[in-house]
Amino acid sequence: MVLNFCNGLTYSTLPDDVQITFDTSRLDAVFLEKGSSEEAKYELFVRLNTYGQRLERQQVRDCYIIASENGTGYFKNVIEKLSKLNEFKKSLTLSEKKIKASFANELVIRFLTMANPQYQDSLSRTSSVLIHDWLDRKILEKVKGDSDDIKNIDINVFTKTFEILSQLEGDALCRFDVIKDKFIGNTTLKAFEFVAIGLGYNVYKAEEEGREYNLTKEELTNKIKAIWESAVELEDYKGYDRTYKQIKKGCDTFRIDT
Repeated sequence: MVLNFCNGLTYSTLPDDVQITFDTSRLDAVFLEKGSSEEAKYELFVRLNTYGQRLERQQVRDCYIIASENGTGYFKNVIEKLSKLNEFKKSLTLSEKKIKASFANELVIRFLTMANPQYQDSLSRTSSVLIHDWLDRKILEKVKGDSDDIKNIDINVFTKTFEILSQLEGDALCRFDVIKDKFIGNTTLKAFEFVAIGLGYNVYKAEEEGREYNLTKEELTNKIKAIWESAVELEDYKGYDRTYKQIKKGCDTFRIDT
């Protein structure tokens, strides 16, 4: 509610009913001690922004990343830049709800952390239930610590990965129905972990080793089908380490022996 009639008034000149409203209303205040850790600040930020009209976790993360940049412009120059990449957008099929929830930004952040071989050991020891906390920590490490060289590698690997995936347009990151022998539905997190992260990991490894990584449309399709056929047969992608097992399956499938 906006009380335009109160413009220019002080408390003592407000109408009695408005004064009573102020006097009987509750105002919550939360204080952090000087020198509080970044983790404490973020935990408070999350709590304050997930009550009332609920924000999605990624929307909160976007805000905190921007607040933590210290002028580096990481969000605009890396996350926002990659989320607007044509090859990336061409590879996604997102509902309006997912778009509003900043899901594309979350997928970018998942790629930059989960596909990077540097973080695989840490990821393997993280419960799938706590994966959002892991993403928070790792992306803030990158925001505060990545050099321009590392940022350029991330951008190059991301771009190369989605140049390959965009050959199938929106199908690459959808579920493949083994029975019907076709891709169905919209982009899913499971498909992204199997395919985009698994492929991206191998593109990162190729970058580290100074070699090119390429797949034809046919090769890409066959590898994606192989992942989903295996997933249906095993049905073990759940539980404590579901996220890591799915990513590991993708990493193994997209490996090209040299």
